[in-house]
Amino acid sequence: MSFSDETLFNHHAKTFSLAAKLFRSDDRYNITVFYAFCRTMDDVVDLSRSTHCSLEILNRVRGELHDGHLSSFPKMEALMREKSIPSYFLIRLIDALEDDLYPRSIKSVDELLTYAQGVASTVGVILCKTFGMRDKSAIPFAVDLGIAMQLTNIVRDVYEDAVNKHLYLPHELFDNGYLTNQIDQDTQKVVDNYQSAEISHVREKVLSIAADYYRSAEKGLKFLPIPARYAITAAASMYEEIGNSCRSDWSIKRARVSSSQKIWSSIKGISRSLLTGYRAPLHPVNSEFFYKEMIDHYGTV
Repeated sequence: MSFSDETLFNHHAKTFSLAAKLFRSDDRYNITVFYAFCRTMDDVVDLSRSTHCSLEILNRVRGELHDGHLSSFPKMEALMREKSIPSYFLIRLIDALEDDLYPRSIKSVDELLTYAQGVASTVGVILCKTFGMRDKSAIPFAVDLGIAMQLTNIVRDVYEDAVNKHLYLPHELFDNGYLTNQIDQDTQKVVDNYQSAEISHVREKVLSIAADYYRSAEKGLKFLPIPARYAITAAASMYEEIGNSCRSDWSIKRARVSSSQKIWSSIKGISRSLLTGYRAPLHPVNSEFFYKEMIDHYGTV
């Protein structure tokens, strides 16, 4: 395994890397390769000092994916070939990340879910490919888990995102008149009032939406091979615990979860799934149309 990829994974993906210890060694290697790609693309956007330079990088990688030769990431290209990963999912991920190069404000829950599908569900579906999953019935549940985890990230990072002129809490969840529809004014209002009851109330609403997607994702765990099933369950449970940490004190700018809390939450999550999740009816939380494009592009293994 590449030392640099493993180090990158452990340093930046602290929650997921803890759960990843439950993966088989070959699955863990594939995940670190994929994570290195995702992390690099994410940093191109999040650490951007020049929108023009960031766009050049994103466009170059996107062009390579369209051409079928990801020369900028040879390990990822090899993984795509080995696991038959369609370039569609990586391109959609890059498209979604590109939007974050600019100030943005989410107007509706539907818009938020579409954004989360682009930046996070794509990752979940690619992981399905790396695990060799053939049954497309699993895809909606992978999509749902990506959404749930991304919504948790959004609730955790409200303050930091607002500082960077990003407001992912949907306007429609606020009382009429609270936001002005002017990005600079609205994001500054969130920065100045991130501890307020109004913003805390909306964050709670987003966590409630995330909870529905977490519960839906649990239904699809039975599609995963063991031990990937337990690793993904542990990661999901740890992420959900981040939301619980936010609830415990809305004034914290960025909630954190201790290693002991993460381990305990993963144990509870695995236990809950063993008792209920695998027997639940297979009905994802959203409409069939919401998942259709990803299912259609999944192809075969």
